[in-house]
Order: sequence, then C-alpha cells, then structure tokens
Amino acid sequence: MIVRSSTTRRRSRTASTASTARAAGLALAGVVSLAACGTAASPSTSAVAPATSIVSPASPSEGVPTGEPSSPAVVIPPGVVGAGCAEHLRGLPFGAASVARMSGQLLVPALAEDPSLTSVVAAISGTLNDRVDLVGALDAEPLTVFAPIDSSFAIVPPATLARFKTDRAFLTRVLNYHLVHGRLGATAVLGRHTTVQGSALTVAGTPDHLTVAGRHVICGGIRSANAVIYLIDGWLQPPA
Repeated sequence: MIVRSSTTRRRSRTASTASTARAAGLALAGVVSLAACGTAASPSTSAVAPATSIVSPASPSEGVPTGEPSSPAVVIPPGVVGAGCAEHLRGLPFGAASVARMSGQLLVPALAEDPSLTSVVAAISGTLNDRVDLVGALDAEPLTVFAPIDSSFAIVPPATLARFKTDRAFLTRVLNYHLVHGRLGATAVLGRHTTVQGSALTVAGTPDHLTVAGRHVICGGIRSANAVIYLIDGWLQPPA
C-alpha cells in the first residue's frame, strides 16, 4: 500500500487544473476565431438590403377639374319665358338686368336695348326704307310684338330684302303682321290672333316652347312700358 503525501496530492491537483485551463483557453480561442471569420465576411453577403417603397406619381388629371367651365347662372325675371332665355339674356349688355331697363321704356327704345334686334329696329325706324317710319305709332299704343332676331334677317331672300328697301307698302304690310293689339303675356298669347296687318296668326305650344306661325320663340314675355316682346327665329310672311 502506497500512501501519497499531501504535497504530492496538491501537485497533482494543480497540474490537473492547469491542464483544464489550457483546454478551455483553446476552446475559447476557437470561438473567437470563428467569430472573427464571420465578421470579416463580404459586406455584399452579410448586408441586408433596405426595404424599398415605390409610390407611383399621381396622374396629372387627379384632383384637376375636367371639362369646360360652367357659365354663370342667369336668374330669369318673372313672366319671361323661352328655352333660349338664359343664353340670350347672358349676351345682353346688362344681362338679365336689361329686362328691367326695357320695362321702363317705350317699345322702340326698348327694342334698341337688345343688340340682336338691330335689323328690326332699322326696319321700323326709317333706316332700312326711309319712307317707312313706324316709331310714333308703335310707341303710342299697347302691343304684342314678334320681333325677328338679326340672324333671321340675314337669310331673307335677296329679292325680298331689295323689295323691303324700295316698296313702302310691302314693308309696312310685313311689319304689321308681326304686331297684335294688346299686351299679351306668356299664357294669354296662346291661340289665334288677328294682327295689325289684318290677317290672323296662331301661337302654339307651351309658355317655355312657343311657336308663332311656325317660328320658334327664343325668349319672350319681355315687357316695355307699352308692349310685350317675343323674340323669334324668323320673319313672318303674311298670307297673300
């Protein structure tokens, strides 16, 4: 039986401890070496690409009003009728306020307020035919007037226009066929009426869609101090 001394045992434990420490140190070195290898990896393989967000630019038309700008609203005065009233009144020098201006004037000055009636004003005032001047008569009594607008005068046959300028009786007869005695509003004007010329004509339809002897009323029921005016889209021809 061999009995070891305490010193020998201590030496043995110390050597064992040192051996263990060396082994641990080698293991730790391996871990550090692996870590270092990972750190040295190529940035292109270890970097994480940042997230990208592509937002399509707004379409040029988004949020931008389309179409033509709307025309300003026109308030139609009471008693004034016709499918073309809004557009017609918008074109007057004072807009719808022109109706109020006309209401305070006699017939011929009231007609002269409307730039689309220059031809009929010329015909009744002696400008077209210096032997036909109806201004005094037209301003003297209550009347309903069917007034052709200028664009309708432009399509009068040349032979008829020449006769207007030279034939006093013929022009007077045609003009008087556009006149009815009395001031007839949009409802009262419906029906058959005897004209100042002596022949009859018929006003048909509804207040907003009137026709006069087949011609269309653009805008009507416009009052002057002594008359009611209906703008029509053509000249009326009295029966032969």
